[in-house]
Amino acid sequence: MDEKGYRTFVGKLLYAIMKVIPDCCNAIQDLTSHLSKPRKDHWDALSRLMGHLKGHYRSLKLREPMEIQVMTAYDADWATDKNDRKSISSILMTIGGTSLVNFQSKKQPTVALSTCEAETMAGTVAGQDTMFENNLLEELLGHKPKMPSYIYGDNAASLFLAMYNHVGQRTKHIDLRHRFMADLVERGIVELRHVNSEDNPVDINSKNVRKELHLKHRDKIYEGLILAYPIEEDVEQDVG
Repeated sequence: MDEKGYRTFVGKLLYAIMKVIPDCCNAIQDLTSHLSKPRKDHWDALSRLMGHLKGHYRSLKLREPMEIQVMTAYDADWATDKNDRKSISSILMTIGGTSLVNFQSKKQPTVALSTCEAETMAGTVAGQDTMFENNLLEELLGHKPKMPSYIYGDNAASLFLAMYNHVGQRTKHIDLRHRFMADLVERGIVELRHVNSEDNPVDINSKNVRKELHLKHRDKIYEGLILAYPIEEDVEQDVG
C-alpha cells in the first residue's frame, strides 16, 4: 500500500477534523494509529470517512453562553485496541454548555485494568484541560470565570471515587496522578455531575456507536446545544 499517500490524506483530514469536525474525532484517532504500514482495510476506512465528510459536513454554531463557566463532558472506551489493550479518552469542553472550545479523542498512555480506571484517567484529562481553560479565561477577562466548573461523566464508580475519595480493593492500584480530580473537587474548583451514557454527547468521540445515537449527539454538538440541558443525578445513589 502507498504509505506516503495514506499519511498525506490522514494528515489533511486530521487538520480539518481537529478544527471544525468534532464528531469524527474517534475515526481519525483510529486512522492515525496505522500510519506505519497501512493495510487495504485502513485505506477503505479512510475512503468511507472522506465520503462521510463530503455528504454530511455541517457548520458549527457557537451560541452566546448564558454564563462564562467552563462545562466539560468526558468519556472513555475501555481496552478498545485489541493489539495493546489501551483505552480511549475523549472530552468535549464548552463555555456555558453552548460554545465549543475544545474536543479531543486520544489513546491513554497506560493499560487500564477496569472501566472505572479508564474513566478516571479520562476524567484527569478533563480536569487538566478545565484548569487550563479557567486560567485562560481569567487572563482574557481580568477576573475569574464563574466557579465551580462542571465536569460531566457517565461512569458512577469513577465519579464516586473522585467525589468521596473512597479507595477500595478494586481501586487501590490506581496511580496517584489520577487522583487529580479528587483534589479539584476538594478545593471547590470543579463540581462533578453524572449523566446517563445515552445522554453523554462525548460518547461518539470515544467509541463507535449506533447510527441513531451518533446522529442525536452530532446534531446537539453542531447546533451548539452540547451541555445546555445537563441531566443531574445523585452519584452516591447510583453506586448504591
